[in-house]
This record gives sequence, structure tokens and C-alpha cells, in this order.
Amino acid sequence: DNVVSPFKMGALMMRTARAEEALVFFRMSSELRPDAPVVHNNVGLTCTKLQMFEEATAAFERGLEASKDAQAKGMILNNMGIMYKEMGETEKAMECFEQALRLPSVEAYINKASSLIDAGEYEEAEKCMREGLRVKFHPVGVKMLVVSLAFQDRIVEASELLLSSGLDRNEERKLISEAAHMLAGSGKHMHGVELFTAFGLLEAEDWYHVGLILTEQHMNKLGMRAYVTALRLEPEHEMALSAAAVHLYKMTRFKEAEKMFARALQVAGRPESLSDAYNGLGASIEMTHSRLNQSVVFFEEAVKANPRNEPAYFSWVHLRCRLCDWREHERLFEEVRKMIDRGATGGLGPIFGLAYPLSDEQMCTVARARAREAVGNVKRMRNEFVPWAPNFAAIPEKLGIAIVSADFNMKPVGQLIQSVFKMMDKDKFEIFAFMLEAHDNSHVMANIANSVDEWNWCKGLSPLVVAQMVNNEQPNILIDFSGFTDGARNEIGALKPAPVAVNYLGFPYTLTMEGFDYILSDRVVLPPEQHTSCFPEKVAWLPNMYMVNDHKQSQAEQILGDFTAANASNLSLPHRSQQLVLANFNHLQKLGPHTFHLWLRIMQELPDSVLWLLRFPPEAEPNLRREFEEREIGLSRLHLSDKFPSKIHLNVKRAASLLLDTLEYNAHVSGLDALWAGLPLVTLAGSNMARRCGASFLRTMKVPQLLARTSEEYVSIATQLGENPRKLQELRDKVEYSRSNGILFDTKGWVKEFESMLRLMWEVAAATEGKKTRHIV
Repeated sequence: DNVVSPFKMGALMMRTARAEEALVFFRMSSELRPDAPVVHNNVGLTCTKLQMFEEATAAFERGLEASKDAQAKGMILNNMGIMYKEMGETEKAMECFEQALRLPSVEAYINKASSLIDAGEYEEAEKCMREGLRVKFHPVGVKMLVVSLAFQDRIVEASELLLSSGLDRNEERKLISEAAHMLAGSGKHMHGVELFTAFGLLEAEDWYHVGLILTEQHMNKLGMRAYVTALRLEPEHEMALSAAAVHLYKMTRFKEAEKMFARALQVAGRPESLSDAYNGLGASIEMTHSRLNQSVVFFEEAVKANPRNEPAYFSWVHLRCRLCDWREHERLFEEVRKMIDRGATGGLGPIFGLAYPLSDEQMCTVARARAREAVGNVKRMRNEFVPWAPNFAAIPEKLGIAIVSADFNMKPVGQLIQSVFKMMDKDKFEIFAFMLEAHDNSHVMANIANSVDEWNWCKGLSPLVVAQMVNNEQPNILIDFSGFTDGARNEIGALKPAPVAVNYLGFPYTLTMEGFDYILSDRVVLPPEQHTSCFPEKVAWLPNMYMVNDHKQSQAEQILGDFTAANASNLSLPHRSQQLVLANFNHLQKLGPHTFHLWLRIMQELPDSVLWLLRFPPEAEPNLRREFEEREIGLSRLHLSDKFPSKIHLNVKRAASLLLDTLEYNAHVSGLDALWAGLPLVTLAGSNMARRCGASFLRTMKVPQLLARTSEEYVSIATQLGENPRKLQELRDKVEYSRSNGILFDTKGWVKEFESMLRLMWEVAAATEGKKTRHIV
């Protein structure tokens, strides 16, 4: 019993997707029965799932040593081969499969055929699988043979083979669905669709799978038609309703998605389906930026229906944070941290994770989870993509720079970089822009489009197609300005359509993906000691500040003249001439309870002060008021205003006395806005890049007295300035002087440093023929 119980517990944990806990029990089993191959095999399989490949290899080798019969050896060799295949070590994988074939087993033939298909050797895969099916009939073997034929454009033959296989209609439908999805996963989406049509009369289930394949290929309208056809044939087809709702959500048709999820809710037969429908309802409503309290309720219902619905749990916690509902905050995040520690991230957006109370290791887990899908896509695309090969010995007349983003528009990235490419030396650089989103008719997009050598619209195109477009231009360096933000296509840079790939600006953290050579930063935002093993990128440290801005060009008029107490009164705003106005203009999702409670302490020390925040979102107001009441601070001292029009927002913010930074996630663009408006900024250098931008701004502006080293010092600096109006005015004068005469807002100077860094990147690549990178200072 002592031996069986841990093994059974491990198997139970694996069935409930708790791999890390399963590993504990399987390790225990292997210690108790080192002579049993199956326990070592299970340790290896679990370690493979957790990407702990070194321990997996050792476990499989122990299993082989313990194996006394061919069946056990064949099983372990097959699994070992699958591990090597996942690691990208194709030769070792094939060697394992070849050894297994000599035992022999049909599973070994199946795995070898799969590896041959991955390598693009379709005729060899067909030959291998036909031989394997002569050893023993196996449905998966039939599927592999169908796929190998389809890859050779022998669709009719593949369909006929399946129809003559002796399987019943349901088994045939299941296999053809799996084969079609396998083809689609290798980039042969239309081959998958053709398999279905060659199979015969399509039923609702088939149209559902056709929809999945088409939407994976970004053929959105055709995919939606397939789902609609499935629902015409079977109006309550649960999976088609769910897939159609998810697809509408991805197409940003949120109101239609909400209606479709509501239909899915009505037919949901299992707790998991019910939970998914509630989760979809919550997400669709949240994205309309209205009825957020209702969205919270739906997320909570999703968690109640299925406590293991990780995306629903993370969405529920995240939305509560957005609404500043910090009741049970520590308990909720204790569970979040436990989930992340066991590898469950539930689709948590890394950009939000940066603001959460997570360790560096946990944040790395979140980023790697987001990267995993892109890494898998890149592996599948490599057979169809050949990067251009530069002549590293030749000195290029111009460096070709490919810039890729979904944010070359009115979003923060676009606003910050809108003058950069116009200022670059066009005798030395050629800029190719690839815009992943649609036209927003903004002047910012026009500024960027008019300043580059070539502008390409890529909305709706697959990452492979965009990578091929980039490749055709033969750029030396690619810069991904999106990172892990909405609309990103990280596969493009990872495919290496440029010999050097750079992660910059959109996401202030590592992408954790091989293929990206550099992350652009400065020594304050990313000091050497914070460049951990999580970062595959080397750091290119700019000499001053890493974050470029455009305020001197596009925001100069907003700081002309003054914003008087009378102007403020007309807008029902407080004014620094009449009281001490502590302010922060971030989206409230950057605010956490730690920072807010520090602000309340500051207000208790400064009884004449008011706190000015944006009502962003409005549903947060009752929760903020509750925090004030619990600290017995008068509600009249909390001032919430709506966002102001972009033409006047900087001038309006000059009514504030002092900007208090959010320590969970610093003010980035809003911090630059405040400094441009003349507001002193009090901040603290935190534990990741997102929490250190304020420190970089202050160092560049040469006002280090505003930079705290601890939370206590943060409170002390703000309190002392609030108590000393003359000192506060002196700092304000210094900020305004530095704004006009310093380097923080000197875009032209930043561009020269940027150009020098790009040249250094290429020099390193040329010197090593693109084989090595190093940190660049």
C-alpha cells in the first residue's frame, strides 16, 4: 500500500492538471520502487510536461535500466523521443524512435512518422506509417498516414483511406477532425478544410471544426460563416455557440459576443461549460468599459461553477483590482501566487502581472506562459520560413530597420515615438513599418506613416505572412514595439526575418523568448542585478533614459500661459494656490492597496491636503470612498474627475501641487505628462522595470531628492514637501527649468543615442556573423 498509494495519488493529480503536486508523489514512488520502470516513466513524463528536461532525461534513463521486457523499454523510448522532440532535438528523438522500432511497436512507428512530418519528409512518413500499420492496426496510425498523404496534396486518397479503414462513422469523424487540426497546426489550414469536404456531407460538428481551422488562419468572416452554418443545422450545438462567441470577442465585436455567450449559457450542460459561458459574459461586458460591476458578478459565478477555471479566477481578481476593491486582497493573491507556483497562469496578461504582488520567479512564470503559445507557433512555422542571409562581411550603405507594432496610433507607444523616425538620419537608416492594427484616423498614425520609408498594413494577416513581408525587405534589425500587449504578434520577431531582433517600449519586461537578441533599457530601469536568468535577451543600455517621448514637439502649446484658480473653478477642480493638491492621473488598475494606504498616511499628516484622481473607471469610486471612511478621512478631501480632452489635459494638470507615483506600476506616459506640466513627482525604485520608470525620469531630470528608497521615505518626502510650500515651489521651478533645458524631453538627443545603439547592435552581429550577442553599454 505504501508503494501503490503515492503512485495512485500522482496519477490523480495528473488527471486534475496538478502536475507539480503529481511529481512529488511520483518521485516518492520511484524512491520506494526503483526497480519499477513505470514509476520512472511517470516521473519523466511529468517533468517533460513541466519542461524540467534534465530531470526527465535522468528518470527515463533509470526506467530503461529497470526495464526487463521489450514492452516497457518501447514505452519509455517512445516517451523519451517525444521529450527530445519537444526540446527541438530532432536527431535524438529519431534515435529513440529507431530503437523502439527494433522492439517493435506500432507506437514507435507513429512517433517516428510524426517526427518525419515535422521535418517535412512526408513521403518517408507515409512509408514509415504504412509499415507500422502492417505490424498492428492503430487508429492514430491511420491518422498519421492520412496527414502524410494530405501534406502531399493527395486529399482524395487520404479520404478514401479513412473510409476504407473499417472504423465506424463517429471514429472516422473524430480522426478526420484530429488530422485536419494537425494539418492546420502546421500551416496547412486549407488542406484541413479540404479533408472535411472530401469526407462527404458535413454535419454541424464538421462545420464547427471547419470554423476552428479557418479562424486559426485569421480567415475571420469565413470562419464565422462556418460557425453560423453549424448553428443553423443544430441551434444548440454547445461547442459551436462557445466558439462563435469566443471568435466574436476576438474580433472585438463585444456586444454580439455577449449575446452569443448568453445563448451558450442557456445550453451549457456541464459545470465547465457553464463556467466558460459566465466567464465569456464577464469578459465581453468588461471590454465595453461599462457595467463593470455586473462583469465582476459574472466572473464570480464562473468561479463558483468551476473553481478550477483559472482564466475566470484571474479575471475576477484582476477586475476587482481595477475597481479598487481590495477586500480580501491578500487572501485572493495568496491563491494567485499558489496557482502560479504550480504553473497555472490562466491566461493572465503579463502587463497586468507586473503590477501584482508577485515574486520575480512568479512574474517570469507568467511571461513564459504567455510566450509558450508563440514559441509553439514559431516551431510549426519554421518549415515554411527561410530567413534572408546577410553578407556580414559587407558594410551596408544603410541599416534597414523593421518596426512592428499594433500601436502606431493614438495609443501611448504611438504618441511617444511619433517624431523618432522623422529625426533619424535617412542617409544611414531605412525604416520599414508594419502596422498590425487598423487605421484610427489619428494625426499620430499619420506622423509615423509619413516619416518612414515604407508603410505596410498588416491587420488580420497571420504572423507567418507578416514575417515573410518583413523578410522580403531584408532588414538588419527588427524592433518589436508591442511586447505582450493587445494585438501583438511576437512570432514575427522570433522567426528572425531580421538577423537582430529587439524588444522595446510596449512591454517593460522580458519576452522570455529565444529569438529576441536585445531588450532596450537604461541602467536605472533595468540595473544589471535585475537582469535575471528569465531574460534570454541581452541588455542594450542607453546612456540616459530608455523611454523616448514627443512632448517638446507635440505638447509645447499646452504649457503656455497659466492655469489659474479661476480656470480650475470653472471645471470644478481644486487648485494648488488654494490648498495642497496631491494627485495621480494613472488608470486606477495601476493603483494597489499598498500605495493607496501610503497616500492616506500622507493625507493624515497633511490635514489641509486633497487627493485628486481620475474617475477611471467610475465604478471604482465607491470602493475608494470606503477606504477613506475606514481611515476616518473626510470624503470632501477625495476629488475624482473624468479624463480631460487631449488638447487641454496637460494644462489642466498644472492645477495640482505634487504627483504621487503608483509604486505597484509607475506612471509612465502620465509621469512624463506631469513632469512636462511642471509637477514634481515623488516615487520609489521598485523590483521590476515597470516600477522603476519614475526613478529613471528623476535621475535624468537631476532631481534625486524626490526619489525614495523605502516606503517610509516615500511618505516622509511627500509630507515634508507638503509642509514646506517654499521648498515645494523651488522643486517645481527646478522641474520646469529642466523641462526646457535638460535631456528628459530632448527627443533629438535621444534619437542620436538610439542610432548609435542600433549601429553597435549591428557591429556585434557582423563580428560574430549573427551567432552571438552581448550586453551593450
